[in-house]
Amino acid sequence: MYKLLLFLLVIPVKSYACDVNIGRDQKEILIYMLRVDSEFSNDLHNRFWLPTKNCSFEERTSWSQQLLSTVPLNLEGQKAQWLSIRKSLEDRKIIFDPSYDKYLMKRAESLKSRGLPVDRLDKEKERLTDLIQSSLASEPIEISGKGVVIDMSIVDQVLNGIEASGKRLKMLLSPPKSLYAKGT
Repeated sequence: MYKLLLFLLVIPVKSYACDVNIGRDQKEILIYMLRVDSEFSNDLHNRFWLPTKNCSFEERTSWSQQLLSTVPLNLEGQKAQWLSIRKSLEDRKIIFDPSYDKYLMKRAESLKSRGLPVDRLDKEKERLTDLIQSSLASEPIEISGKGVVIDMSIVDQVLNGIEASGKRLKMLLSPPKSLYAKGT
């Protein structure tokens, strides 16, 4: 239900050992795992890892570690953005929570260290500003094909779901020893 979290999760990772990139299906599964109402399943786990079918377990583990290294910062960013929305709704004006500025600094460092452009952070902040403005104006935004007005109850629901999303992502990003083994 909360596809707007898409802009919060940007994981440009490539495993050079077995030449696997995150494809559309993997991105959709990652976004699904961030939804408040999502559930982890073995089927999703296997679908996520399918592009690595020709990789060794060690290569999958390396790819997993690269992806897992981005999870804490992305979750921190999600929380900071939703805290900014909450603070803005409370004060009825656009306010960025102090944790958001800290997140932006860490994110900039992370992008620079990987040789990625930092200017994408301006676009992220612009999207957050637009989301806050829509929330303040009680204008519906499209989420999963439905118009949803972001209010305090939605903010609380998302903030409460961020920790659970992190746990689901960690389960998803645990590499299977083999792709079709039971219990992976």
